[in-house]
Amino acid sequence: MPDTFTAGYESKVIIDWTIPQGADTQVAVRPFTLTDPADPASVRIYTDYSTGWSARAQIRRKPAKSNTEEPWVAFTSAAVTGPRITLGADGWIRVVLPAASTEGEPWNSYGRGAWDLETIDPSGVVTREVMGDVTVSHDVTRTVTA
Repeated sequence: MPDTFTAGYESKVIIDWTIPQGADTQVAVRPFTLTDPADPASVRIYTDYSTGWSARAQIRRKPAKSNTEEPWVAFTSAAVTGPRITLGADGWIRVVLPAASTEGEPWNSYGRGAWDLETIDPSGVVTREVMGDVTVSHDVTRTVTA
């Protein structure tokens, strides 16, 4: 992946996410640059996201042109529980969606949507790392009380 992108890029990578309702799920991505962009076999360089970086992501019914439609779920690297993003010194970015976050009544009506993930570097530059479609795979099993 190059360090900078020409006008018109949508994201560095497209990852479609099937979310199993009621189960823990995550998406992990490890962006890299090459020491020689002209040579795909050159050395990969991974970013250390552990210092000064932040990230955010949302899942919505469709890409929003305004903030009038609430996201199904929002993720941030500032969160330590619930929906969250972990940023690693090894270059891994993980978007974590716990099972409990998809058990609420609204998730029973969600079907297909869209999501993206943005990183913010220490100087404030925002990069869309990932985007894709979302499909909710509805669960059957529920908690049974005796």
